[in-house]
Amino acid sequence: VDINMVTANTSPGWKIWAEDQDGTPLTVSTSPVIRVVSGATAKLQLLVPDEVAKPGTSSGKSGTVQPQTAGKKFLITVNACDANWNINSSVGDTVNLTTDDLWDTEPVNLALVSGTTYFVLDLRTAKVSSGCATDVTNAGINSSTSSAITVKTRAESPIYLQLVMPGETAVAGKGDAPVGGKSGSPSQRTAGNQFTMTVNATDRYWNIFTADPGLGAGWPVGAKIFTTDNYDTEVSSKALTNGTTVFNWTFFTAGVIYSTATDADATSPLYTEYGSSVSVSANSPVNMQVILPGETAVDGHPQGKTGVP
Repeated sequence: VDINMVTANTSPGWKIWAEDQDGTPLTVSTSPVIRVVSGATAKLQLLVPDEVAKPGTSSGKSGTVQPQTAGKKFLITVNACDANWNINSSVGDTVNLTTDDLWDTEPVNLALVSGTTYFVLDLRTAKVSSGCATDVTNAGINSSTSSAITVKTRAESPIYLQLVMPGETAVAGKGDAPVGGKSGSPSQRTAGNQFTMTVNATDRYWNIFTADPGLGAGWPVGAKIFTTDNYDTEVSSKALTNGTTVFNWTFFTAGVIYSTATDADATSPLYTEYGSSVSVSANSPVNMQVILPGETAVDGHPQGKTGVP
């Protein structure tokens, strides 16, 4: 009988039993201890939190992958394995680990110690992510991709109110508030022409809270926008739906206008406001304005001037 053992076991080792299966009372025979070592290193193995190595199985591991939180560090294990996922403890190769999170800081390369090493990951984008381990020393060793890791928004106070202007795009995971969170630059607006501003409720890494983060009764937040245009119409507050809302807005004063998104009430959770500036150009000429002594021209004013002749 040919036997192919796939799971390494050097202590105490495996035994083989031979038993009679047809009812004849023959004595059971047991082999001496057979010590099975791992084979040649063929591939790397990645284990994320709550996964454990299971040599000799088809996947080489078991366990339920636990979700992680943006910005909270966790360990990921890399093993050098043979074709049957047995760890080869004699391997000391250098391993590189990368992720598909564009905004985390990739860890430095590490050497395997007795066939194993541990990387610290700090994922920043709330999405489904994964890691990939590559043997830097030996290109002939197959790389490995981890199981999918669900990264959640970081539910802690304060929540950040992000204002996104036309020309800007919200980018989850980019930077640490108050830095980052967007790409692009606000595009110039024209006085008197309506446009939209978007307000998002995010964690410190600019991941949008699409559901109640459980930080207080003031959810969904009622957002309000204030601007430095003295003559625009301040729109009433709006409740965010799935962590976001859109305001229709019109500036009337040419110049650089600063807008700020803020919480419309004082109910917890605590919200931190953020804004953005934009250049506003004059609209096409439609009126001839006469300024008499005692009057002052005022951009954006409904009558275009103040004072009495």
